[in-house]
Amino acid sequence: MTAASTPATLRRKHPGLLRGTPAWLWAHGVLCYLFLYLPIVVLIVYSFSASRSSVVWGGFTTDWYGKLADNTRLMRALGNSLVLGLSATAAGAVLGTAAAIGQARLMKRKSRVIETAFYLPIMVPDIVIALALRLYFVKVFNMQPGLGTMIAGHIVLSTCYVFMVVSTRLKGFDWRLIEAARDLGASGWQTFRHVQLPLLWPGVAGGAMLSMAVSLDEYVITSFLSGPGNATLPVEIAGMIKKTFTPELNALATLMLLSSVLLALGAVWLQHRGPKRA
Repeated sequence: MTAASTPATLRRKHPGLLRGTPAWLWAHGVLCYLFLYLPIVVLIVYSFSASRSSVVWGGFTTDWYGKLADNTRLMRALGNSLVLGLSATAAGAVLGTAAAIGQARLMKRKSRVIETAFYLPIMVPDIVIALALRLYFVKVFNMQPGLGTMIAGHIVLSTCYVFMVVSTRLKGFDWRLIEAARDLGASGWQTFRHVQLPLLWPGVAGGAMLSMAVSLDEYVITSFLSGPGNATLPVEIAGMIKKTFTPELNALATLMLLSSVLLALGAVWLQHRGPKRA
């Protein structure tokens, strides 16, 4: 889409364009948004209900948010989720950035092969990745499912997400800056630290925040690789709702939603910081 045909430009040139949109098209758009977001709105609203029933409104209260801190199972699961997410994100940020830089310096044909290989774990269904990782760790390395296998599995996803974001930012990188720094006597590390990283850090940070959000919400891979006492929040919630569903879980889901939205918005904001092209 050219600059002359963007929605904002069309609205300025043709103020009556959107006013002429058929009513059925507006209705279709509204119904799509309701289908996507109405269940989330209902969940958030009932997290403030004083009734113990998750579908009966009993008056406004914030007690369920306060009671979350007293739930030892959920707090233990939260600790596991944070350890898992932070560990996988830290490792994925390093590995994904290094892979993106290496891929950007390859010949075009080889570069596309590497890029496709890193995109596959994101596109393949989670159940396939989860089953493959479990067989790999348990059968090949004889590892017991637990926090170690969960971190390793999440590093795979984190590396791919960081690679995807950083490689996109590298599309317009001016490699002459690297050559100029090396000609002036800078070492490889100095060149990376003082020339390349300052231009790439929004992409690295954005990819890390995106992978953290994915790690906190990941259920299938985590459930396949978790062991006794290592359940994360999504796994713990899935086990609890089989017995009962209270506004306490609504409150927890609301907080998880808020954290994921903030991480995603932070990733988008960081992507738009600095030069348009690295």
